Amino acid sequence: MSRIVLPAAVVLLLTGCSGGGSGSDSAPAPAPVPPPVQTGPSGSVSLGRVSGAIITVFGDAGQTLATGETGSDGRYGPIDIPAGFSGPMRVVARPASDQTTMFVCDFPDGCSDPGGIVAFGGTLAFPSGGELSAVIPGVGSVNSVNLNPFTTAAAARAAGLAGPTLTAATVNQANLEMESALEAALSSLGLPTCDAQDTAVLCADGSLFALSNVDLTDPSGLPSQGSILLAVLNAALLDQVDATGATSPFTSIAQVVDALADTFLQSGSLPPNGAVTGQDD
Repeated sequence: MSRIVLPAAVVLLLTGCSGGGSGSDSAPAPAPVPPPVQTGPSGSVSLGRVSGAIITVFGDAGQTLATGETGSDGRYGPIDIPAGFSGPMRVVARPASDQTTMFVCDFPDGCSDPGGIVAFGGTLAFPSGGELSAVIPGVGSVNSVNLNPFTTAAAARAAGLAGPTLTAATVNQANLEMESALEAALSSLGLPTCDAQDTAVLCADGSLFALSNVDLTDPSGLPSQGSILLAVLNAALLDQVDATGATSPFTSIAQVVDALADTFLQSGSLPPNGAVTGQDD
């Protein structure tokens, strides 16, 4: 009796398709499960309003937890951070490497720039090497973390008090000291400070970073009295810059912020006249 003999190539093809252990049909490896996260900081960055800044959230030992960026409105976040983290944090804003980070001049008389005076409401490049920061005591404080020169000085003070590892106690102490210094400065000018009817006024309660930054060129909404006073003080720092060096030792706002931070780091207080002093770098 004759038999039908399948060619060897056909036999191999059929056995290969029968599921007999061929690696080509094994199930794809499951996609890796991303680590769990929790909602982290959100807020704004101001010199005036800073757009295009790179935000980095650092943990208590200096470890990087997350990154983000400010939009054209100067706001960032919320930025997700690892779910297991619960310690103090430092939020830092730095200029982008492509030099596209800008800030709005909100000093009424204009802002000094290497190209001349930039009018109120105009934009300037965020200085290379400059940074703004704020420190918070823990994840329960992440709802609003706003950065400006005064929170930057408080962050420097906290780092000086704490050493290599931030603690909630040193963060709270530094923020309280800055709030107290701002209250004293405003009081010396006859301006109101803490008001029980306005919980966002400059009160020494440790929540300096939660006070909203106000864009003085477009103060939309209903900013608190404390936020407006802080914005005015912040804008006044811009008046200490002379890009030519003719009338001021500070040729950039970064130098002013650094001098303010250094003064506060050393003493926990602001200069008596509300101005910072320093030399060219």
